[in-house]
Amino acid sequence: MHNLGCLLGLGEGCEQNYSTAVDWFRQAASQGHVEAMVNLGVLLTDGTGVDQVDHEQANALFREAIEAGNINALYHMGYSCFYGQGVEQNTATALSYWQRAADQGNALATWEIGQAYWKGTGEYDVDFKLAKKYSKASAAQGNDYAIADFKTMTSCALCGTGSAPRVCASCKQVHYCNKECQLLHWSDPSDPHMAHCCSRRPDASSVKSPTAAKPKSDCPCAA
Repeated sequence: MHNLGCLLGLGEGCEQNYSTAVDWFRQAASQGHVEAMVNLGVLLTDGTGVDQVDHEQANALFREAIEAGNINALYHMGYSCFYGQGVEQNTATALSYWQRAADQGNALATWEIGQAYWKGTGEYDVDFKLAKKYSKASAAQGNDYAIADFKTMTSCALCGTGSAPRVCASCKQVHYCNKECQLLHWSDPSDPHMAHCCSRRPDASSVKSPTAAKPKSDCPCAA
């Protein structure tokens, strides 16, 4: 029943029919098929193949699937909590679900945790090292969102070239193509990295501002 619902939902070997797919998922879910619970929950959340969106029923299905050990259900329940769909909006609870799913290898949840570290969401402090770690792990699983984010995270902060190999030795947060881009960005008139990097260093007050004549000797990142 679950497999037939999947074929109908995807339109593989038959005409795509979400309504009929929902019927098969309902039957399979009523018999305890965990993946059918999750698929039905997703369709109820999206309003696909059903008369109306039903977040409450979807969340009930996700919770039942979570109790049965389904990782994907953790991601979807986190999504419901993050956006307040059928439950009270709660970022901390959402991130808790996503962290559990990420720890078990769910690609989308892994990407969400990477986003949390990148933006400093909820109780997650900004940590670009962890943001890159989670985004890279999700990208390795083929997640297009994570692939795009990881490219942005590792692009040259000055010229934008992707996969820049050089990293600021002080803050470990920005990438550069080469030492030239790094030195230029250190004292860039529009947005100097010096101001951001030094603010994170414990001895920031002792760091001298680089001059145009000697950016190399004064830049702590260029060693």
